[in-house]
Amino acid sequence: MTKQTISFALLLLVGSFGPFANGASAQAFGVNMGDSVSNYSAEKLNDGIYRIAVPQPNSEFESYVATATAETGICKIAGLGKDHENDSYGNSVRTAYKSIQQALSQRYGNALKEDFLLSGSIWNEPDEFGWSLYKKERKLASFWDDEEGSDLPPSVQAIVLAAKSVEPSTTYLQLYYEFSNYGKCKEIIDEKDNAGL
Repeated sequence: MTKQTISFALLLLVGSFGPFANGASAQAFGVNMGDSVSNYSAEKLNDGIYRIAVPQPNSEFESYVATATAETGICKIAGLGKDHENDSYGNSVRTAYKSIQQALSQRYGNALKEDFLLSGSIWNEPDEFGWSLYKKERKLASFWDDEEGSDLPPSVQAIVLAAKSVEPSTTYLQLYYEFSNYGKCKEIIDEKDNAGL
């Protein structure tokens, strides 16, 4: 599976700054809750999933994917990070993660931080960081939401930053903003997906 295929699946399954106008976030790569994907040169990838061009890209991320429906507009935006190749030790992705994590914490305050290897994992050597991510036995992620006491704008209900791997020695970051309309949006997508069952 490619990095984008994995990330698109995660967008469907997961859950997950200055002034605001009409409840819209001024950040989230410059994307506003409820906007039509057509505002961002969208390419449809799957039902409810679109690759878009964002107004405020970040150099760590090479592509951006929005979850949206006609009824709700955009309800989630994810940045898919550039590849950190030959990163078996995780040094490169950890450096990038720390930089983005600190910037987000400065802006949004408290976050739940997870950095651990699952108990019993055999991928426990220093040069097996990439392998442990690839095998989904390691977690390096931060979560901003109301439960953590984060200072989020009204249009955003959660922000998640996580390290991922699509190959044993290639790592990348994923950062997504889940908007307050995500619940309704996901309900609509799920209804369409289940219509033929």
